[in-house]
Amino acid sequence: MISILKKLPMAICGLILGIASLGNLFVNEKLIGPANFCGGLAIFLMFFVVIKLVSSFETVWAEIKNPVAAATLPTFTMAMMVIATHLGRWGLHNLGLGLWLVSIVVQFMITGTFIYFHLIKPEVGIEHVYPSWFVTFVGIGVAPVTAGQFIPELGRILLVVALIFYAILLPIVLWRLYRYKEMPEGTLPLITITAAPASLCLSGYLFSFNQINIIFAVAMGILAQLLYFATVLTMIRIYVSVRHSLLKFFPSFAAFTFPMVISATGLFMLFQKLPYTAVTPFFTVLSYVEQGFAICVILFVLLQYSRFVWGLITAHHQESIMKHETLG
Repeated sequence: MISILKKLPMAICGLILGIASLGNLFVNEKLIGPANFCGGLAIFLMFFVVIKLVSSFETVWAEIKNPVAAATLPTFTMAMMVIATHLGRWGLHNLGLGLWLVSIVVQFMITGTFIYFHLIKPEVGIEHVYPSWFVTFVGIGVAPVTAGQFIPELGRILLVVALIFYAILLPIVLWRLYRYKEMPEGTLPLITITAAPASLCLSGYLFSFNQINIIFAVAMGILAQLLYFATVLTMIRIYVSVRHSLLKFFPSFAAFTFPMVISATGLFMLFQKLPYTAVTPFFTVLSYVEQGFAICVILFVLLQYSRFVWGLITAHHQESIMKHETLG
């Protein structure tokens, strides 16, 4: 099994993050059964990632040296923060709190490592910037989303950190996507990440404060939805072209999941907090449509990863048979 896990990309943490976050969205909708299923599935998948980390850290270190892969590594700690909330719901509060705090510390360690290896040491141009940088710097925004049952005050502080990083990065990433449109095929799914940070910061804000600034919340909601639809339409345009196909697997497919879930979460929470108006039913329905789309995306990516892992298992089995026949 270890030899198979060595080939399992850390990008799968993005899928785990999406699944665990979908579970939290179900919690907010009082759908406890589906929430528990998502939480359990996320923990099951994360178990194999942890084994990979312990047994073959050298493969993870190789990903750290890769600027594109390294930028998505914080999805590991982001997923752990969300998993911690599921543990808290199940009565394991102290375990959840410990995991949550450790995840925050490791998140900053990963960010520092990325800065050293991919910002300080090399010469960096705008063409080296990818939307996955949002994960590295704004991913800490998961902390305020999950801080409610742990340390809300710390969550509010980290929300400010996430907002500052987002304000700095957004124009840089958008300019990069406008200036250098060509990206390697394997990195194209990372464009989807552009939809996540605004909704993540919005969700963090709504979860962190009972009394909200309506103007700020609505402004963030509008920005989040504009980026969501722009990103979805961009990905549709890319993948309906003859040059690219969703049938060919890339580990970066995991990037499709969390942005869809957190966009639905942000919209749902926004209209739970705002006073009822004539447009509330429309946006409530829209949030459910986005949630349904997020579920479909997660199922698609989960299927793609299942096929990929099954291929690894099959190849390993065939290699074992060939070695046995050779020795025999």
